Amino acid sequence: MSFRPSFPSFAKTKKSSTEWLRRQTRDPFVKQRALGAKSSILGFNKDGILSIGAFRSRSAFKLLEMQDRYDFLTNDVRVVVDLGAAPGGWSQVVSQVVSDSVVPIDEDSNNEASQGFEDEEEKEDENSQNFRRKWQRKRIVKPKPKLPIEFYDPLNFDAEPEHPSQSSSSKVKIIAVDRLSMDPIPGVSTLKADFLHPATENMIRSLIDGSPSSAPQKIRLSPEPPKVDVVLSDIAPNLTGVPAGDSQANLFIAQAVFQFTQKYLRTADEVGRSKGGVLVLKHFAHPTMDSFRKDVLEKNFRDVTYTKPKASRQESGEGYFICRGFMWSPYFYDYG
Repeated sequence: MSFRPSFPSFAKTKKSSTEWLRRQTRDPFVKQRALGAKSSILGFNKDGILSIGAFRSRSAFKLLEMQDRYDFLTNDVRVVVDLGAAPGGWSQVVSQVVSDSVVPIDEDSNNEASQGFEDEEEKEDENSQNFRRKWQRKRIVKPKPKLPIEFYDPLNFDAEPEHPSQSSSSKVKIIAVDRLSMDPIPGVSTLKADFLHPATENMIRSLIDGSPSSAPQKIRLSPEPPKVDVVLSDIAPNLTGVPAGDSQANLFIAQAVFQFTQKYLRTADEVGRSKGGVLVLKHFAHPTMDSFRKDVLEKNFRDVTYTKPKASRQESGEGYFICRGFMWSPYFYDYG
């Protein structure tokens, strides 16, 4: 007897689950992500280059839009740190942008993959199609070798990379940090750790400096921490529905990310550009975040802009602060 899978019955699900499923099937960015995921094996072409749309998370389109508008991943960027990176969608975008290796999707694969979706509202697809057209115009400027993937023992903060980088051809180091495990991403160093843990500095330094596998397990730290050019944070708190608790969790994450930024980010003067030293910070709208912007971000960055990408659902209170021109000041925010 043969069996075939059946679609889930909406009648047997809760109202909230039903609404979520319907929203997902109609969401143009969810569709685009699914199309890309089916358009190539594991989301990469035969040369190991990421195909446009083959993203692990819907939020990748948010970063694509912000980069297209604000262009903070400039040619002089050498180190990018993605905090709370899992499952890796933002790191995939960064890897594409800095390598100029976006390739067109195979249209036949897209047509085959799209059969599982209903085109009930074609207007909703306009945003994702615009992204696709814009990024498909890019072609490989110069062939670049695939980079090896670095891993850490998730149970040992002092561990060395299992596969330290042996290539110096890449000009940009991308470091994805999260307490959750992530699958490998070409050109990205994946680090399973708490970004505020003191021992994490050792591991970030090792990745930035490209320490060989024969290096001593304990790395001697210089007086200054390693510097990065761009800090990205798409971290969201686990919302409970209790406004007071959610706002505090939201603020705590923003404070923690800024604490990391204050320690690691290169200043505009060090970069040599007025808008050098960039922080992209996710947050949820609340008066406490307005105060955080005024009292903290605007005192440490020359330009702080609020944006809500089209890929961000309108009913969501999420938004992003694009902070450029880091000018580290003696002003210190009280994290207590």
